[in-house]
Amino acid sequence: MRSQIMKTSTLLGLALPLVASSAIAQTTVLYRETFGNTTGNNQLFSYSGWALHGVSTGGTVNVRTADGNHGVGPAGGSPTGSEFTNVGAGTQISTTSGIAYLQLQNGFGAQFSAGSASLAWTNEHVANSATFTTGQIGSVSFFLGNASTATTVKIALQVGGAWYVTDASFTSDVAIPSASGFGASATEKIFTFTRDAAAWRTLNFTPGTNALGDNGTGNLSVGGAALASDLPLGNVTAFGLFIPSGASATIRFDTFTITAIPEPSAFAGLAGLGALGFAASRRRRA
Repeated sequence: MRSQIMKTSTLLGLALPLVASSAIAQTTVLYRETFGNTTGNNQLFSYSGWALHGVSTGGTVNVRTADGNHGVGPAGGSPTGSEFTNVGAGTQISTTSGIAYLQLQNGFGAQFSAGSASLAWTNEHVANSATFTTGQIGSVSFFLGNASTATTVKIALQVGGAWYVTDASFTSDVAIPSASGFGASATEKIFTFTRDAAAWRTLNFTPGTNALGDNGTGNLSVGGAALASDLPLGNVTAFGLFIPSGASATIRFDTFTITAIPEPSAFAGLAGLGALGFAASRRRRA
């Protein structure tokens, strides 16, 4: 009997890591954009199927196109490797080079207001038939490497035509003065998804009729209080990062990823093995 219990315990010890590994492996990526760029030059956000909107000097919300202070740069990204490829996004260009960046430096010439809020966003997953609902999301993550640890960003998403941003803000762990240091020093930021009202605020923004390539309305402002009820359960039609107003900042991010809630079946084996271990323990005490 003692020998049998020892065998069961040994098998249990060997099997648990395998089942745990299987559970991790079954996490599904709903969307991933790696912002690849091998051109050697900075490109507009549209190069990766994204757009950037900001507040103009006249107070309206415009799409930022040719101001030269934002887009997809050719610097080394993070993380790198063949396993980090686009999912539900555009064509994979590179798994090593390319990051998204914004430079908010005392305005954008005569077109944009100094220190105004910005929204970098996309709806490319819809065009690529990678639709999903707020009830399916397990986490949202991205790698962040700003020039200052004081600069904040928030996750934004659109559900049922309305925009929302996280109450939580995200900052760089370390200041990264130049894009060349992003690959080695950027750190991953992870938002464990929840629909709880306290985790979200409204975002006053309506894109133009041509979405990514058109001006919008509203003033890119965040509602002053948390939602009165939970985030709606519905299709996510767009998402991105919201940058609150600030006098001067350089924001860099990469590998924007949305994952699904792990499949319940992935944990069924763990429950079964747990019952087996409990039975073996009872048998030993008997």
